[in-house]
Amino acid sequence: MSEIAINLSLQEAQYEIDLSGTAAQFASLVNRVNHLTKYSPDVLSLRYKPSAYPTAMRQLWLEQVDQSNGLITVQVNDIILKLLGNSQAFYKLTVFLESLSNLRPGEHFHLDWFSNEDLLAPTTASMSFIFSMEID
Repeated sequence: MSEIAINLSLQEAQYEIDLSGTAAQFASLVNRVNHLTKYSPDVLSLRYKPSAYPTAMRQLWLEQVDQSNGLITVQVNDIILKLLGNSQAFYKLTVFLESLSNLRPGEHFHLDWFSNEDLLAPTTASMSFIFSMEID
């Protein structure tokens, strides 16, 4: 089971997605991403965390596909957050996640799809990701 928590809010086609966890929990996620294989999605159960964001995601799906132009595609399906991409896209994701180790507990980092088109594929809705570092 993954110990990170993912909560989201959707208002007027604008998603705000909060991913919360400790440094160790984000490192565990990096390990899972590093062991993805084609055509065998990795499904992680998520920790429930009460939040200002009204919807708690229950699962995170990581799926490697053949073609994604090196970009991660994000899909929100009810209580499941899906990330799809090729090996290059997931490599870039792990590099980004590893950079979160520079955050101190209580700090956070914002990632908007429109400001990082080298990592995230364009979406039909605006998406902002907030990576929140929790105290161990």
